[in-house]
Amino acid sequence: MQIDAAAELRLYWAINDQLAVNVIGARVNGSVTFDQDLADALGTAIKSGFTTALTGLMSPNTSLAKVGIRDLRTDNNAEFQDSGVPVAGTGTGDALPAGDAVCITHRTAKSGKSFTGRTYISGWDETQNTANGQVAISAANGATSFMNVIAGALAGNGMSFAVLSRPREQKVIQEITTHADGTTTVRTLSRVTAKDGQATQVLTHESRNALWESQRRRDNGRGVAPTALAARVKVKSGEQLPAAPAARRASPSAS
Repeated sequence: MQIDAAAELRLYWAINDQLAVNVIGARVNGSVTFDQDLADALGTAIKSGFTTALTGLMSPNTSLAKVGIRDLRTDNNAEFQDSGVPVAGTGTGDALPAGDAVCITHRTAKSGKSFTGRTYISGWDETQNTANGQVAISAANGATSFMNVIAGALAGNGMSFAVLSRPREQKVIQEITTHADGTTTVRTLSRVTAKDGQATQVLTHESRNALWESQRRRDNGRGVAPTALAARVKVKSGEQLPAAPAARRASPSAS
């Protein structure tokens, strides 16, 4: 996927031993070199902000494992992931289900669904669930503050937090009827107009209500443990390097 002046930031989480990923759009505002140094700079800033804004509200079973960045200005670019260690939550309550998420809405200067984004943050401890089963204001404030941290990290590296609109090609579906005399009638059933992809800068981040959202795929027991992010074999400059072993899956018990 190619989008002018755009990049893609990914946050890789370990939540109750499952992998969860947040994908965040970025607008490239100037000359930016996408390499390991950029990934490490973003990882350091974002993980530091996570520690300040969220770790005290998150279960120790939650950790921000990796931060990745990919250039979308041309096709088929590699993602660079930071080399820092995971940062875990320090909350004292029991872990909430991995699928329970606080939704943060991202607003741009434009209206419409192509110009509004959402990020779902999971991994909370139970103290962030009120007696009425709603999101505590501390969780809403923490998640919003974390989005501002990410915006600041991007700004410090020549980018801005953005909502990405995917490019779309024109698509026309037609019905062709052939009559007995050999003539045909063509009727257009649907038409989708082409549009260019865009990266629109986000102006505000907001938590709009106190309701828990659900990300069921984070809570279905089928996710890959984040240790699978580590390659079994790494090769650098022709030299094979040792790497962490891949996570082992439990064998099903006989019935």
